[in-house]
Amino acid sequence: MNIEALHLKNFKRFNDLTIDLSSLDAPPKLILLIGANGSGKSSIFDAFEYLSGPAKGLRDYYLDYFKKRPDADMSVDCTLGGGVRVQRTNNEQVTASAGWDGRSAFYGRSSFRTVPELSARISAPIDLTTDEDRPRRFIEQDTRFATDVSQITEDILHEIWGEPFDSDTMRAR
Repeated sequence: MNIEALHLKNFKRFNDLTIDLSSLDAPPKLILLIGANGSGKSSIFDAFEYLSGPAKGLRDYYLDYFKKRPDADMSVDCTLGGGVRVQRTNNEQVTASAGWDGRSAFYGRSSFRTVPELSARISAPIDLTTDEDRPRRFIEQDTRFATDVSQITEDILHEIWGEPFDSDTMRAR
């Protein structure tokens, strides 16, 4: 089941966030959340856990932790493929349409920090004097991280679909 839309209100770092993937030609097979620390990547996964927690038997001690502003209502609303919609507000019961299975609806969370070891095979030593993409002065913007993420994304998409992809448009070349 694919995620079509997610709406978070007063949830963790977000006042009002809507992620709408419903206008895409086809549902994405892979969604990458990439951003700086504190940008809300984990908050998205916490929203899924908040929706599926009661079905998994998790206790509702989250409310104070998840609410951005204690005086306002907090809600998570997720639309999935096949017309399935799941909603929850202020630790009330989950409201879901037919087809919802909260025990297995969401999974998948990874980050490099949880990988015990990252390694790469380098065929030749790197000559740092010819490192063309490094900033020359401290004031220059370092774009290497963004470039690396684009390349990794292209590689993942190529691996999944077997076609070269343009990371700027996320479409086959």
